[in-house]
Amino acid sequence: MSNKPLTDYTNAFINGMITSVKAEDLPASACTLARNIVLDDYTAAKRFGYSKVNAIELASATAVRSLYIGRGSGNVTNKIMAVSAGKIYSMTTAGVATERATGLSTTQYWDMTEGLISGTSRIVMVAPNNAPYNWDGSAASATTFTGPATNGDYCMYHIGKLWIADGDLRLVYMSANDNMTSWNSLDVVRIGKESDGPITRIVSMGRYFVCFMQKAVYLIYGNRIRNPRNVTIEQVDLDDGCVAPWSVTRVGNKIFWVGNNGFYVLVGREARMLTNSITAEFDSIDRSNIQVSQGGYVDNKWFVSVPHGSSATNTRTYCIHASMAPNALGEYPISYFDGLLGGCFTYNPGTKILYFGSQTAGFVNKYDTALYS
Repeated sequence: MSNKPLTDYTNAFINGMITSVKAEDLPASACTLARNIVLDDYTAAKRFGYSKVNAIELASATAVRSLYIGRGSGNVTNKIMAVSAGKIYSMTTAGVATERATGLSTTQYWDMTEGLISGTSRIVMVAPNNAPYNWDGSAASATTFTGPATNGDYCMYHIGKLWIADGDLRLVYMSANDNMTSWNSLDVVRIGKESDGPITRIVSMGRYFVCFMQKAVYLIYGNRIRNPRNVTIEQVDLDDGCVAPWSVTRVGNKIFWVGNNGFYVLVGREARMLTNSITAEFDSIDRSNIQVSQGGYVDNKWFVSVPHGSSATNTRTYCIHASMAPNALGEYPISYFDGLLGGCFTYNPGTKILYFGSQTAGFVNKYDTALYS
């Protein structure tokens, strides 16, 4: 096998799409347009297509606003949760859907998590202006439960407890251990400064969790808020935050998201921008609708659907090739897709299938390696 460096192969495509330099300054193995392709060392291949999971719409001509698939143990495993038209549905991977709750606010996105709560594996669902719900994977209906004294915007299962965030108040509440209905008024922490804006997502990372805010990112260590308190809060060195809650995507020890000024990745305490290669494309995202951006992950690639141009819905999906070596600008190589757009995403690490919701109809789709259309 040749030891010739990859950069010497002009058709290796390892730099991906770079549009932030003049054509004459374009690095070797880079291109100004990388549309509907996925990259690997030496190759650029067609992206795959998608197929419908459910043959019958959840709700006619109504978008699927939120998705989650059970990843843990018990009856929730591989159950797809979908929110559409004010209803919560569960769905098998074969596409059989069952209504589990109704009467919800139809304009809200829902955050979902799962864990062994009250001794049973459950999926927990929260959204502003709605009571929190949970489902154990077998009951006929998802049921409400008593949460903290707030509307829940975001949730996570972290160190044996359920945590629920009130975004506008910058408050994160912690339940009792393994008991999602027990909330002490002292078990609450306020994150950041008022100038940081609201909380825009919380993500467990093992011994700490990450709190995204509109203009800042914080790491929170510890599990006891009351005295003797062991919680410490550390701000990530980044002059930006997260403007799009549903773009936040955890991939192993990395978290990707859309900020005010670019796409980012967080590894440990270090955050770095991923869009110096495509500054013009990022600048063309409609800032008045950037919060609807959605992120998903499959096959070491971060998919992020954004409202490209003047649009209120996601009209372009960028593909960040996170397993490849950095390009000439020190970033993961990038390509983009059209015709494959997510109104919401969820990934099943067991089956390695990425699911995404339609923005115009009640269908859940999957990224299908048997198709290209």
